[in-house]
Amino acid sequence: MNKLRSQFIEIFDLSPEIAMDLPLIMMVGDGKIYIENHKGISLFQDKEIKIKINKGFIIFKGEDLIVGEINSESITISGKILSLSYENRIWRDRT
Repeated sequence: MNKLRSQFIEIFDLSPEIAMDLPLIMMVGDGKIYIENHKGISLFQDKEIKIKINKGFIIFKGEDLIVGEINSESITISGKILSLSYENRIWRDRT
């Protein structure tokens, strides 16, 4: 299935992060982060911001963190960024 998906993306010249529902993260130094393909903000504090993505969370830790811009497609975070981590979330069907 993944091979077929990869071929589809290549043939139609699609952006892999959008076609596969993956986040795209761009970081400018330690002061600004731009995230595309998010599912919303799960936690917002001046020292930690947790962003929902398809299969988990991206966690930013730092100082004086602020969300500069947010819309359905992207989020911009500014401040002194000290770390970025990924938390995997696996949902299990309990039926």
